Amino acid sequence: MNQIQMRNPARPIRVFVVDDDQTVRSATQERLNLLAGIRCVGVAEDGEAALRLIPGINPDVVLMDIRLLDISGIECMRRLRSELPMLRFVMFTGYPEPELVVGSFRAGASGMLTKPHSIEELEKAVRDTCADMLYLSLPAANAMVSVLQRKWVNGDGAVPLSAREDHVMQCLIAGKWNKEIADTLGIGEGSVHTYLQRIYAKLGVHSRGEAVQKYLGIKPG
Repeated sequence: MNQIQMRNPARPIRVFVVDDDQTVRSATQERLNLLAGIRCVGVAEDGEAALRLIPGINPDVVLMDIRLLDISGIECMRRLRSELPMLRFVMFTGYPEPELVVGSFRAGASGMLTKPHSIEELEKAVRDTCADMLYLSLPAANAMVSVLQRKWVNGDGAVPLSAREDHVMQCLIAGKWNKEIADTLGIGEGSVHTYLQRIYAKLGVHSRGEAVQKYLGIKPG
């Protein structure tokens, strides 16, 4: 059956890297293998190699460069997800252009990691994605927010949230947890919890990930 089964939490998170830059591939592979509970199980230098290799390896997470030399990373992801719908993707980019960030998530990505990045960011992206959470690096989150601001100004598809609830949602998009949101907005963690419950009710969702997807207009993968 061409579908990833539920991952056994006792085994390492298996990651496959797709990037046309050999230096990036090697460095990412080395960093992944330094992280406890994470293992790089393969690399590919272009989209065609990824399409050929990944189905036979069945990784948990694919780190995919958006700009590959043969086909785009987004198109490669679409093809792989049609065969392996449970596969999770974190997209790499050196330049988080807003349209590419939005396009990646709408095509099924679960994370966006900008280059260069720290090993801590790499680890968080892999672990969050594997835990069914959306991950955006700060530059990618800023790019996403810029799209939302244009969308709101144009009055297109606005979500009925208050100004404070909208601020909380922007913190969620940036990957902040309740304490970080509280510190950012100058409120207590209890207030953050209350705002989240109101947001979930208004959007008709039950989790942070679902709220972000609904807010951004991303269809669940």
